[in-house]
Amino acid sequence: MAEMSLPLLNALPGRIVRLVAGQTLFSAGQAPEALYRIDKGLVRLTRDGATIHRAGPGDLFGEVGLFRATWDATATAIGATTVTAYPRHALLLVMKAHPDLAVGFAAWMAARLDQARAEAEILRIKGADARILAAIAQAGGRLELDGPLLAWAGQLGLTHEALYRTLKRLVAQGRVERIGRRGFRII
Repeated sequence: MAEMSLPLLNALPGRIVRLVAGQTLFSAGQAPEALYRIDKGLVRLTRDGATIHRAGPGDLFGEVGLFRATWDATATAIGATTVTAYPRHALLLVMKAHPDLAVGFAAWMAARLDQARAEAEILRIKGADARILAAIAQAGGRLELDGPLLAWAGQLGLTHEALYRTLKRLVAQGRVERIGRRGFRII
């Protein structure tokens, strides 16, 4: 899911970082240096070997690193990936100097927390059919993905095979309409 615009980031120059498949951007235990926005590709965040988040084009990640001494997760590129890094120290200075930008960042964090809660609700649902239908319903009955189906499968806690198979069945049953490559609507 692409992130909302953050004026805070417009106040800072970002540094472009290019990653190859499997390359680590940062590791658990390292000191955080930046907040990141994905320009192209995907990043998987893992903790103790388990995937805790997938970020795609337009997504910001690493926000907890602004307020911690060390990372609690490892960020790894899934395929060729380009990110923009916004320096941690500079972000904190701008927030202190411009409270309005800090409030905008706090609003973004609150929206991010709401999104995480909604995703957790979906993950508690038993069965791939019900989980997929609930995710589409949560988006207002029509969902247009801004990333690959593989990333959505991860967000739903499904294998990509289970997602593809279940979507095919829901479409065949007339319960879901596929709109283009990445769009779905409950019928």
